[in-house]
Amino acid sequence: MPWETDLSKWVKVTWTKNGEHIGEALQGAFDQAAREGKTTVYFPRHARTYEYPRFTRSIRVHGSVNRIIGMENLIDIEDPTGRLPSGEQAVFTFENLSSPAIVVERFFLLGGWKGPPTMRMFENKSGKAVVIRNLGHAGLHKKPSSGSEWFVEDVPAIGLSLGPGEKCWARQFNPESPKEEMIEVNGGQLWVLGLKTEGRATHIIARNGAKVELLGGVSYQSWDKQELDPPMFKVINSEASFTFGFYHWNRPFTTIVEETVGNETKTLLRNELTDYHLPLYRSAGASKSGNPTGGGK
Repeated sequence: MPWETDLSKWVKVTWTKNGEHIGEALQGAFDQAAREGKTTVYFPRHARTYEYPRFTRSIRVHGSVNRIIGMENLIDIEDPTGRLPSGEQAVFTFENLSSPAIVVERFFLLGGWKGPPTMRMFENKSGKAVVIRNLGHAGLHKKPSSGSEWFVEDVPAIGLSLGPGEKCWARQFNPESPKEEMIEVNGGQLWVLGLKTEGRATHIIARNGAKVELLGGVSYQSWDKQELDPPMFKVINSEASFTFGFYHWNRPFTTIVEETVGNETKTLLRNELTDYHLPLYRSAGASKSGNPTGGGK
């Protein structure tokens, strides 16, 4: 998205003191921007302090807004209703957008230290592309949907889910999870350049005709007191290509890839790798089609 140089089209989310509830002000900023044809919503930074605001409600992003700037703020999210942890509602829902894409960027930690770990941060109902970059956030990255496009750059999160027809291009993506699957691609398409992980959960599971290509990165496999030992990658009737590196100080994964085609399941074990790292794995489904992902952008 082009940078908005007309500052009259910027809307500020006003907050003044540490711990202030800004839910209504935040929704009001997006409503004002949509009403007045403004494009950029931003959070002012309280420099040289450890102060940060919080909110306790879901937010609807709509209309002319095409960029949300966090200004490196830490924003706490709490959910007294329990709707966000249940996955019933995402924190930010994008819908009825007039621009071809929306960018969310530059939050130090969106969700803060209190954000429910199973809440979904984003949901796209707009049919437009979503760009998430240069931010950290609590909870899961997004709710799976169908037919939308996501661009993710320099983002740590707990996990990512893609639904049928969804496409995601990611660079420097950092999911971390002690037990829940980090990335699930259910009939969608994922292309990753640089994946860094922590935890002993399955890193990527591709199912139902998904297409996945992973180009480089590193898995930090050893988390204290974790007895899980699932396959690092699972491919179920899908196309996948992986090249990846590993690091551990205690217990490494035993199985690197488990692939199922029809009724047949095969595994690639860690001790079958000559130099331990995974130089290239190409799934049987990808080999038959001759095209692991349909091409990465």
